[in-house]
This record gives sequence, C-alpha cells and structure tokens, in this order.
Amino acid sequence: MVSGWKEATFLGIGAMVGAGIFVLSGVAASKAGPAVIVCFFLAATLAMLLGSCYAELPHVILVLKELMNI
Repeated sequence: MVSGWKEATFLGIGAMVGAGIFVLSGVAASKAGPAVIVCFFLAATLAMLLGSCYAELPHVILVLKELMNI
C-alpha cells in the first residue's frame, strides 16, 4: 500500500493527539492532585461501559432486522 499526503497528514494529527493525551495527564495531576487517580478510574469505567454499548449495538440491530422480516 502506498501512502499519500492524506495518510501522512492523518498520521501526524494522530501523533499530536496521542502526545497531547500524555501531556494533559500531567496537567491534570498538577491541578487535581491525588484525586486524579479517581478521575482516571472513573473515565476508564465510563469508557468500558461505552465500549460495551458499541459492542452490543450490532447484535441489537441484527435482532431487530430479523424481527422486521417476520
């Protein structure tokens, strides 16, 4: 696969966003102090719940599609 300017642009944007996440965790730690650990656990819990919703959505769509054909 040959990479063009679009792929290179999106790769650069992804690298900047990825590096920004590590920088922002340091900023959050300096502002929130020890409570940042609780914030990260809360964010991880919410991300897992959202991921399970996205994982379950295709199954629900498939079931509804089958029910509409009956």
